[in-house]
Amino acid sequence: MIGTSVVFNGVLIPASMLTAALARYVDNLSIWNDHEIYKVSLVGSTVPIKFAERYFVLCTNHQLRGCQPENVSLLGRDGKMLITSAGVRHFNDDSNPYYLDLAAFDFTEPCEARQELKERFFALREVPPDCPATDIVFAVVAGFPSGKQRYELEEKNHIGKVKRIVVCRPEPASYDPALLCLRAEEPLDFDPNGMSGGSAFVVQAVAGEFRAYFAGLVVTGGKDQFHIIKAGHIWRFLRTLV
Repeated sequence: MIGTSVVFNGVLIPASMLTAALARYVDNLSIWNDHEIYKVSLVGSTVPIKFAERYFVLCTNHQLRGCQPENVSLLGRDGKMLITSAGVRHFNDDSNPYYLDLAAFDFTEPCEARQELKERFFALREVPPDCPATDIVFAVVAGFPSGKQRYELEEKNHIGKVKRIVVCRPEPASYDPALLCLRAEEPLDFDPNGMSGGSAFVVQAVAGEFRAYFAGLVVTGGKDQFHIIKAGHIWRFLRTLV
């Protein structure tokens, strides 16, 4: 794809800038603690999504075990400030298997109060068209593995955010039709713990051109593969919230 460009949410992105562009929309999932020094716990990754003029932070339910949902937060760009949601939260309906392990937190109110927050949210306007795996050129998975974060609260009241980006190829099939299985081009050189809730984007060949799409949310990961909740199921989940 050297020398080509890819259409991404209506914008033409040069191939040389594509991986960084596709890995942009992911963040640390933070939990506020009522503690003088250790104010924040990190519980993996999250995808901030703008959908129908609302702003949601998406993650998986299993990331929230032992946490108070009302304390879910985003870290400021400086690694110091915490931004909490408006207190509105939604969880998957366990009777509907397509929603799987999804949770959403409504950040519309803080986004309206802090305009700079909005640029961190991906505007979800479409989902990838159904296609055989051979039409997916590659995928980009991004997240914040727990072992790579610089937890410096005691010394500096600061958390250093370290993102990892993994280029993947699609597997022909998954054990669950609601999931997309992606295999890393190279085995990971880090522990994938903390990648849950991370983002996945794909580049597909569509009608003679290359187009990039939000593919879904990381639900499980290993040393060489990730399972992704497909974007279509996330879209249907979000439609029930707006």
